Amino acid sequence: NGVVYAGVIGNVTATTTTSSTNDTTQSSSYILALNATNGSSLWQHSIVNYAGSQIAVHNGVIYVGSEDSFIYALSTKDGAEIWRHKLDVAVTIFSGNAPITVAP
Repeated sequence: NGVVYAGVIGNVTATTTTSSTNDTTQSSSYILALNATNGSSLWQHSIVNYAGSQIAVHNGVIYVGSEDSFIYALSTKDGAEIWRHKLDVAVTIFSGNAPITVAP
């Protein structure tokens, strides 16, 4: 589908200028979808305890785990959460680097 999915780890501080004052907001880790042709951001979905687990894409659904034992299913269309499930065990992270997944 010409989209690159990337996991972004850590807090990001953003300054907005949509009001008469500058507002600063904190964002947690998230999954980001980018247009593979021009790199423009399509959407992002916040996952508070995302820590670099592998991202899998199948049939229009993104599957990703978090350190607090949740598995998430997100829509590739807009990043909306389809479901999440809490496991009885922790999600093991084998890499400290957030992976990038390209969906054809």
